[in-house]
Amino acid sequence: MLIILVIILPSITALPISPCGSCPSQSTCGVHVNGKASCICNDGFGGSNCDILLCHSSLCFGPRSICENTMGGPVCHCESGRGGTNCELIEGESHPWSRCANATFCEASFQNGKCDELCNTPFCLYDGNDCDDEESVDDNENTYAD
Repeated sequence: MLIILVIILPSITALPISPCGSCPSQSTCGVHVNGKASCICNDGFGGSNCDILLCHSSLCFGPRSICENTMGGPVCHCESGRGGTNCELIEGESHPWSRCANATFCEASFQNGKCDELCNTPFCLYDGNDCDDEESVDDNENTYAD
């Protein structure tokens, strides 16, 4: 007498696990051609933990302004006629972001429809009102509801 025993195992779904483990927010996990995985720093960041700010394409304003990586972080060397930490000022003009701590980022993300808390300050022009609470505005009367 031949007895056949069939065992049915429940299916198991594997959860995706990053081969890099946990990468910092300013990086992504990448797999190299040799099969090794590692965290790859986003543009403008470097170091083993991607925690060192580096020069990147949108750091310094002006087409002939040059960014230099230094031990203290990136430094903008402004083209003639420009000034400010990120060359955001034009001689003879008062730049609206001149006292904004994150001028380059805030000007680039101004009124982009996304609330950037870093820019939601008076000196950064309140991020172009991107951080206003839409539910507190009564569109019919164009006044703020209590």
